[in-house]
Amino acid sequence: MRDDVKVHVTDHGPPVPARPATIRDVAARAGVSHQTVSRVINDNPNVAEATRERVLTAIRELGYVPSPMARGLSSNQTHSIGVVADDIGLLPDR
Repeated sequence: MRDDVKVHVTDHGPPVPARPATIRDVAARAGVSHQTVSRVINDNPNVAEATRERVLTAIRELGYVPSPMARGLSSNQTHSIGVVADDIGLLPDR
């Protein structure tokens, strides 16, 4: 794991990272490349079972959650819509 990762200590529960874990943090913890972590996340069958378990353990330990925006950028499908409106009617007419 990177040396610049800061941790906030709270009175309740385990320490909370100051920033979300990245795929590279998971890779470092599991001792694999970030591409291998990606293969595990995407359920690629070309990953040894022992490696898959190490990566999944690192994901759980770090609380890693894939970013939906990053996923959307790489797949070119964000599953988001944009709305443009002239007047949304929140303010009373004068």
